[in-house]
Amino acid sequence: MLNIKELIEKAVKEKERFVTVRIEQMDGEIKLRIPFSKELEELREKHKGKYEDMMYDLIYNCCEEPRLNSDELLNHFQSKDIPYKVVEKVFGQGISESIANIILDEKSKENSVKILNNKVDEIKNS
Repeated sequence: MLNIKELIEKAVKEKERFVTVRIEQMDGEIKLRIPFSKELEELREKHKGKYEDMMYDLIYNCCEEPRLNSDELLNHFQSKDIPYKVVEKVFGQGISESIANIILDEKSKENSVKILNNKVDEIKNS
């Protein structure tokens, strides 16, 4: 069991993390940053139920290498007005969904909590 001292010492602090993923269709790799919880909440609020826009914005903000905010890239795909839309034009919907799922899966691993004992203590009414 964790004690009070350990709770103080081990209080959860989010750290910047990265993963590299291979995109087979493009025969290459990209480096993704795993977002902080606050960033995810802000994206949910910004896009309110528009899953695809949230997904593209998530990838746009989390792609570290190459950076998707390149003027050359945004100009080529005519995405200056809504920059995160470049994600759909570069990766397409299917690959974008896979990338977003990887980001979210990696994020959920940080919040891993497991049941160690399935036995439920019973209260006896005697």
